[in-house]
Amino acid sequence: MNHLILILLIVLGALVFKLFSSDGGLAAYWRVSESLATLKTENRQQAEENAQLKQKIYALQHNPEAIETIARQKLGMIGEDEIFIQIIQQPSLMHSNTPSNQPLVPSHKQSSADKP
Repeated sequence: MNHLILILLIVLGALVFKLFSSDGGLAAYWRVSESLATLKTENRQQAEENAQLKQKIYALQHNPEAIETIARQKLGMIGEDEIFIQIIQQPSLMHSNTPSNQPLVPSHKQSSADKP
């Protein structure tokens, strides 16, 4: 009877060791669980992106205004009866190299011949 208990304890010890060892035990289970959670998150993000793309495809196939919007934004297209006006902003006075107390227009220096 004592030999049977000893053999069962050895087998139980081997099973517990296998359970906690890194070779297919709890550590491997935890790694796989973390990997699964990461993959589920990525899968959910991809599903959301696919849904958005499907909406855009449907809009482009069935809505001429969507095509026009894309053409205007991406390609810079304008209608036949429209006029394109581009506004070019001048650099700010604060960013110029001219000190604020000097005029932006060049002044004419008086030569000695111009003096009275």
